[in-house]
Amino acid sequence: MQNNGKKLISKAIKSGLTLLVFYGDSTSRDDLGYAGTDPKKAWDAATACDDATVKFVTATKPDNNGKRKLIKKSTEPGHGWVYLVHINDPDETVADYSVGGFAETVLG
Repeated sequence: MQNNGKKLISKAIKSGLTLLVFYGDSTSRDDLGYAGTDPKKAWDAATACDDATVKFVTATKPDNNGKRKLIKKSTEPGHGWVYLVHINDPDETVADYSVGGFAETVLG
C-alpha cells in the first residue's frame, strides 16, 4: 500500500495546489523546508525529519508556457493542512489534518 502522506501530496499537486512543507509541527517561516509543486522535493522535505506539517495553498499561476509559477506572496486562502508523523506505519503517516480542508476531502 502506498504511503497515505505521499499519496496526499501527489493528489494535492495534481489538483493544482502549492505545498508549503514545514519541519515539525510549526508553521513558522523559519521552519519552512519547501514551497512549490514538485512532488519529489515536497516529499523529501516532509521526510527530512520525524514529523512535518504540510499546508495546501493556491499560490501558483500559469506562465506563458502554461507551467505553474510560485507567487511570492499569495492573498489566496489556504486549503488546510496535514500533520505527518513518519514513525507511524508507512501507510498511516497522516496523524492529523484540518477540518474542511483538502486533506479531509481526500482522506475523510
